Amino acid sequence: MKKSIFIYLSILLLFATSCSKFLNEDNKGGITNDKFYSKADGYKTLVTAAYSDLRSIYGTTPILDLAGTDLYQEAKAEDAVALAALTRYQSLDPSESHVEDFYTNCYKAIQAANAGLYYNNLPTDLSDAQRTQYDGELRFLRAFYHFILMEQFGGIVISDEYTNSPKINIPRSSLADSYAFVISEMEQALTEVSASASPGRVNKDVVNHYLAKVYLSRGWDLARPTIFKKPRTMPMR
Repeated sequence: MKKSIFIYLSILLLFATSCSKFLNEDNKGGITNDKFYSKADGYKTLVTAAYSDLRSIYGTTPILDLAGTDLYQEAKAEDAVALAALTRYQSLDPSESHVEDFYTNCYKAIQAANAGLYYNNLPTDLSDAQRTQYDGELRFLRAFYHFILMEQFGGIVISDEYTNSPKINIPRSSLADSYAFVISEMEQALTEVSASASPGRVNKDVVNHYLAKVYLSRGWDLARPTIFKKPRTMPMR
């Protein structure tokens, strides 16, 4: 009996030791985030990541953005039954894969934008103009991802901090507070991005367009008709 107990304890100790080694992070590249993002080339990968996450959300059929409208018909495909359940609002719950993917991809994109904003002051070879432009682009993208989540779920969890450790307290904000955050971020972005930018990048026209849409949406959702006058003062294309 003693021999069996000894063997059993030895096996447990072996597994505990192996797991400990397995869980210890081994940075084989030998470069830390602070070092990699201290140069413009490294930092720009964060900005690219915040943009590229748009592909995860819109790269395939953006079914949640089409659901409930009278502009589209249900697809004639193998998963037509599943898609029809969404367009008819019969399965808008976390267990539906399209809902889960949309929710997950949006917060993944928000985290990428948060990382870019967190390291914005780090690169030593960025000009002040470039730094400000990137800050504005990332603020807009973060606000945009929050907004499309709000269009589906109402009040949401506002994620405005770079997360590099587990969080156990993530309260959901009210719809009014969610709108206030998005509008504040877009208005800040409007002061930072340029009037013209490279194709595919955020500029003042882009921010003005979506800021007007957010104002209109808030006026409708929060029953504030006076807000409908706000977009008239903004240039839109």
